[in-house]
Amino acid sequence: MKQKKDAVTTFLIVTTALMATIALFVLFGDAFTDASRYSGFYVMFGKSIDNREAVPGLIVGFAVLILSIVLPFTSRIFDSKGKMFVFGLETILLAAAAVIFLFSAQLFQAANNTSVTWDWGLGAGTICCITFAFIGAAFSALAFLRAKHAK
Repeated sequence: MKQKKDAVTTFLIVTTALMATIALFVLFGDAFTDASRYSGFYVMFGKSIDNREAVPGLIVGFAVLILSIVLPFTSRIFDSKGKMFVFGLETILLAAAAVIFLFSAQLFQAANNTSVTWDWGLGAGTICCITFAFIGAAFSALAFLRAKHAK
């Protein structure tokens, strides 16, 4: 029975990290629905050729995604209370990253002083990043509940 519990916990850990990794890599896709085809990384870090500034809020979201890839694996060294903390933190971080990227158009607009009449929507890369971050948060919440009931 213990081996089955470890297998399920391992599945949740790997799935959470995989969702965070996918959320990071889909940022290579289009960030907005305009014709210029800005990728998520272009929007995040800016480009001096086009006089685009880096967007600090999106860089924080990027850092949170990087942390969310590594954090689930650290749960293996803790007991049930430590696992609860790690998975709870992971859930909060992934949900926060998703919300940050949900507002990427407004953050980009504010950092680059673009017009208020800007009419771009979120592109496929940003939408997929948000979706996978929320899915990862859901798997992490399941792992949190599993660790909570393992006491």
